[in-house]
Amino acid sequence: MTIKMLTSVREEIGLGSPDTELLEITDPSQHLDYALLQSLSDEKPTPSIKLDLREKIRKRRQSEGLGELEVNFENQKEYKMRPEEITKLETRKARNRKSAHASREKRKQQEEQLNREIKALEDENQRRKNYVINLQTFERKLRLRFADHLIRCKSAEVTRLRQATNSFQLSMSDTVTVGDSVNTT
Repeated sequence: MTIKMLTSVREEIGLGSPDTELLEITDPSQHLDYALLQSLSDEKPTPSIKLDLREKIRKRRQSEGLGELEVNFENQKEYKMRPEEITKLETRKARNRKSAHASREKRKQQEEQLNREIKALEDENQRRKNYVINLQTFERKLRLRFADHLIRCKSAEVTRLRQATNSFQLSMSDTVTVGDSVNTT
């Protein structure tokens, strides 16, 4: 809704200028009209809803013969706590502080324990990786020595061993890769 339209609606319902305060309006129906205009200009429904509810409550109280509802927040009673209530409150606060401290300490200890476990598992994992690398290095050295031995020996038995070794190498190349875990137990 444009400002021109809002101004014409204000004049039509008798509100006057856009600077009209809510306190200047005396007719209850104008309160709702003003709230509607306010909510349309602000694009928020809150003023209209609040005034609409206020008007419904006023009408209901009027029909019940209760009169206007007066709300006064300035003269609130101040209640003082009795000494035993203060003691009880302080005791509860102290228990709560102690419990919160214990909870923080417990969480800190659990975190430290988990960090120690992580470190131990990482160390174990690295140890096993090194073990696998050492085994693969040892396997390569043995294969080289065995290949050297086969070259020097020329018997029929050696030929059969070469064929067995070749088939073994093919099966091992499919199963052993770097990074596989090796169970040492």
